[in-house]
Amino acid sequence: MASDSCGNIVSMPQIIHLIDLTSPLLDLSTSPIPGGLLKLNFAASDECASPSVFGMIDIEFDKIPVTNGKFVKLTHSDGPPTVLFDNGILVLTARSALLNVHASDGCNTTDMNIDLFAELEVHRENSPDEPSDID
Repeated sequence: MASDSCGNIVSMPQIIHLIDLTSPLLDLSTSPIPGGLLKLNFAASDECASPSVFGMIDIEFDKIPVTNGKFVKLTHSDGPPTVLFDNGILVLTARSALLNVHASDGCNTTDMNIDLFAELEVHRENSPDEPSDID
């Protein structure tokens, strides 16, 4: 609003466009759970909007949607992959298992991947008492 010394007042709307140039921050990790399990941990944050975040495990030609906090049991096999659910635990037998996580704030995206068999091996190296399921 503006006014002059004669008392004239005028106002005009002002439109401000914000352009979000920053992608969401994505936090992705795994935690070892006794019994040879991995807990998948992922979340996203953004200063402009609440980002959507989703995860998929890619095993050969299959993609399995997963949520944050999902428990996974992995067994290495050169045969065809199998996917089972056992009391809420995702049981995968495959050559490889790649966790892909995608976050979007509506303007920008962030993608991260981790090799779950490599993560399992790192956790086993840090905790040598855990028995190995990898051939």
